[in-house]
Amino acid sequence: MLRANLSKHLYGLFIFICVTCLLPVFPFAANGATLASPVGTWNMNASATGASAPWWERGTLTVISNGTFTFSGAESDGSVDSVAEVLSQFLPTGLAIGTATAGNAEAAVSFTAPASNGGPPVTSYTVTSNPTGGVDANAGTTSTTHTVTGLTNGTPYTFTVTATNAIGTGPASNPFQVTPGIGTLLWAGTGGSASIWTLDSSNNWTTFELYGPYSGWTPVNYSSNSDGTRTLLWAGTGGYASIWTLNGSNNYTTYIEYGPYSGWTPVSYSSNSDGTRTLLWAGTGGYASIWTLSGSNNYTTYIEYGPYSGWTPVSYSSNSDGTRTLLWAGTGGSASIWTLNGSNNFTTDTVYGPYSGWTPV
Repeated sequence: MLRANLSKHLYGLFIFICVTCLLPVFPFAANGATLASPVGTWNMNASATGASAPWWERGTLTVISNGTFTFSGAESDGSVDSVAEVLSQFLPTGLAIGTATAGNAEAAVSFTAPASNGGPPVTSYTVTSNPTGGVDANAGTTSTTHTVTGLTNGTPYTFTVTATNAIGTGPASNPFQVTPGIGTLLWAGTGGSASIWTLDSSNNWTTFELYGPYSGWTPVNYSSNSDGTRTLLWAGTGGYASIWTLNGSNNYTTYIEYGPYSGWTPVSYSSNSDGTRTLLWAGTGGYASIWTLSGSNNYTTYIEYGPYSGWTPVSYSSNSDGTRTLLWAGTGGSASIWTLNGSNNFTTDTVYGPYSGWTPV
């Protein structure tokens, strides 16, 4: 009886070992991922199920402490390409830089969390600069705003951010370019002139570009874009908007014009982390029209608010968490700060004032 029981247990152990040996064991170096720490087991939790789903979406990944992993799933063939596909499903993806603000020999880069962490939680973010030389002062943390130091004032830098979890490091975010130590001051001259001053890190004038005069036009807004270009927005009498694209040295390259729209005036332009642009119009009687433009400044959609008597929209901006902000100025010195979602739908607002003699801009 003892021998029979022992044989039974040995047979079960043999079956377990054989089944385990059938699971492919792959080194993490197969796709360049780095094992951050020994981890456990995850199911793919694929949105597609059944035989129609890719095999790597129907299996279970088990990470072994020696830097290898097993993958059990239908049709797992163990090829290097399949290994890369397996690992890529567990890496954080969908990072997006919202803003990068230039400072004196540094830049503050803000971004949104990944759309998917891949399963294991994100353990750190790293911001990389191009050209190299910048140091991410917050590298290895989960903060979504990182300060990059050691930059050269006056040199354009392109930043990307990556997220790391226990499986490895995911793909880089969208690029975002800024020039540290450089400020810009826009002047509107009578008769339709614009003067764009470049300032150093101490706000001392260094160079300027002069455009105009263009009768009937007034420069109203200047902004930097994530692709390194600049935008100069002009408002024309009768409800016109002219959007100029400038290069990194503020030289004119192209433009696109909209209008006339009677009763409307363009007041603000911004570049968004998803590559779109936003043009804000103020309408008489307290209206706001928020236009979404493509990266080439072509109109795509809009959303309109109002009328709100006594209020005028004055600025619009994108935030690092994916929300948007619409600022209203009220008669008598009031300010209303609207928070919008990524589709420009109203969510909340905060009102300040009235403060006699003051206007939010």
